[in-house]
Amino acid sequence: MLSANSCWIIYLTGVKPIMSFDTEVLIIGAGMSGLGLAVQIIRNYGIRNFELIEKSDDVGGTWLANTYPGCGCDVASHFYSYSFALNPDWTRKYSMRPEIQAYFRSVAEQYRVVDHIRFHSVLEKAVWKDLDNVWEATVLDLQTKERIVRRAKILVSSVGSLSVPKACNLPGAETYQGNGCSATQFVPIMANEPSPARKLTQFGRQAQYLAERQNPYYSNTFKAVMRYVPLAMRLYRAKFYYEMERDWSGFDIETGRNIRQDLAKENEAYVKSMAPPRCWDALIPKTEIGCKRKVLDTDYLKTLWRDNIELVANDPVEKITETGVINFTLRLLEPILKSLPSYQSRSFIRQILAPPPTTVEVKSEAAMADFRWTQSAAKKLVWASGCVNWAVDPKTGLNNMMYPDWQFMYWLRSIFWKKHDFVYRDERTGGEVRPGSGKVTIWLATAGALACGAYFGRDWIQVELPQRLGELITRG
Repeated sequence: MLSANSCWIIYLTGVKPIMSFDTEVLIIGAGMSGLGLAVQIIRNYGIRNFELIEKSDDVGGTWLANTYPGCGCDVASHFYSYSFALNPDWTRKYSMRPEIQAYFRSVAEQYRVVDHIRFHSVLEKAVWKDLDNVWEATVLDLQTKERIVRRAKILVSSVGSLSVPKACNLPGAETYQGNGCSATQFVPIMANEPSPARKLTQFGRQAQYLAERQNPYYSNTFKAVMRYVPLAMRLYRAKFYYEMERDWSGFDIETGRNIRQDLAKENEAYVKSMAPPRCWDALIPKTEIGCKRKVLDTDYLKTLWRDNIELVANDPVEKITETGVINFTLRLLEPILKSLPSYQSRSFIRQILAPPPTTVEVKSEAAMADFRWTQSAAKKLVWASGCVNWAVDPKTGLNNMMYPDWQFMYWLRSIFWKKHDFVYRDERTGGEVRPGSGKVTIWLATAGALACGAYFGRDWIQVELPQRLGELITRG
C-alpha cells in the first residue's frame, strides 16, 4: 500500500555522442522522496556531483509546507522513516509535523545534502538535447527572478502532491480571510483548552471511518533499547510492516469482504463509544471501509461533546463570505504519473553512470502495459467500490495514486524489470548493450518472499507465491 506521494519519476531517453554536463543527477524537490534519493546515490555510488531544486527554504516537502495546528502523520514514525536512517529518539508512536520535519533536516545535514540544494527555486522547463545526450533544465530563482540553465545526464522528478492545495470552488471563496486544514486534527485544538473558540461550527462533507489512535510517548528506557539493543529498531519496524500488510489483505473487493465487515463493525462501535449520539449518522459511513483513507482519532470524537462545537452534516455550504466559517477542507492536486514506472530510479542510475556511459529508453508499449496492469488490478480493490477518494480521478476513473498490490511486491518490482522492455545504448558507439541477469538477486528475493509468506500462512505460499515468482522470473 504505497502512495505515489513518496515516489520517484525518472526521465531518460535518447542516444548519440558523449555529452558534457554540469551535474550528473538533477533532482526536483527536497522532500522525503528527493532527499532519500540524494542520500542513496551518495551511499551506494559515492556520487557527490548532484543537485536538488527546491521551491521552499528548507527540506521536508509536505512536512515543511503544512503548518496548521495539529498537523501530524498517521503512520508510525519508526516505519515512516528511512531504512538507512533509523531514529531511536522518536518521542511518540505517531509524531507531529515539527519532529518529522526536523528528522528530514537531520538526515540532510548528516549526509551533507544541504550543500547541494538550490532553495527558493523551481524548474520552469526541461528539454532533452538529443545531440549531446543531456537534459537542459531552466531553473528560476523565486527571490531574485534570475534564470539559470543546468545540464544533467539524469533528471528525476521527486515532486509530491501534498504541499499544493486545490482551490475551493464554492462561490465567494476568494473573499474569505483565512485558510484550511485537516479538520479532525484542527478542530480539537480550536475547541479545547487552553484557548477554546467561543463557537466552532464544522460542516461535514462525507463520513470517513474513524479509528482509535493510541499514541503513547516513548520512555527513556524504550529509546535506550532502540538505540543500544542490536536489531531492536529493525524488529520494531518490521512489526509495523507486518500490521500494514495484514490490513492490506482486506482491500480485495471479493476476498477481503469478511475482513472489512469486521473492521467496519469495530470502527462503528468505537465511534458510538466516543461520540455523542446526535453525531452518529454524520460520522458513520455507508461506504466500504478502506475506500476512503481511514482517519485516526486525535481526540476529535471526544471534542464533539463540548458545548462550543456544532457538527453540521445535512446542510451543505453554497456560498462563502469574507468572514464566514465553512467546510474548507484541504484538497490536493493529483498528478497523473505517465511513462516510465517510478519505482526503478535507483537501479537505472547505477546502469547509466557505470562505464561505459549509457542512455536508457523505455519502450512505449511496455509503459502502456504497466499502466493497463495497474488500472486493471486497482479495479478489483476497495478503492473502486463506489466512494469518492483521492486515489481515483473522478473525471477519468483512473487510479493515479496507489500501488494495487502488497508492499513487498512493490519492493520486488523495484529490483526486477523486464529487460527487453528497455533499450540500453553505449553513448560512445550508439550500440545496444545489455544489463546483467541478476540471478543471485532472484534467489535472494525468493527467500525473502518465502519469509513474507510465513506471515500470511500456508495457503498464501501454496497458491499465490508461485504465481508471483512466475511473474518475476519472466522479467529476466
